[in-house]
Amino acid sequence: MCTYSAAHRSVSKAVKDEVYAAYESFYPGLTVYCEEPGYTHGAMQGCEVDHFCPVGVGCSNDKENLWVQRADSVYCATETTCIPMGCRQKDALEAWGIAQVKAGRLDPREFDRLGCLLSSGQSASDDAVAA
Repeated sequence: MCTYSAAHRSVSKAVKDEVYAAYESFYPGLTVYCEEPGYTHGAMQGCEVDHFCPVGVGCSNDKENLWVQRADSVYCATETTCIPMGCRQKDALEAWGIAQVKAGRLDPREFDRLGCLLSSGQSASDDAVAA
């Protein structure tokens, strides 16, 4: 299993540009939003290229595993229950989940399933209904 480190998560600028271009075709204006002056790095960063399934549980930096995540995204478990789940919150949740997987308290497949739900905006109840 990979370690969760910056070296393993490193995605080249060229690959990030390809991911942004792919998302721009579905969400026109996303790149402009993500590249607002003053909002491209650090605490005020508007978006980041993130992993659907974290490399910390053995997943890859392949383009198919990457997406553009806004910092101001929300996750809604129900129509009235929503919480912030932008890139910074999801990173913290991933770090916790990876630690749980490594400690043997969480199955990597379950962690991957939950991560995909959060990334897609689905709720666990939606997933259960679809199954």
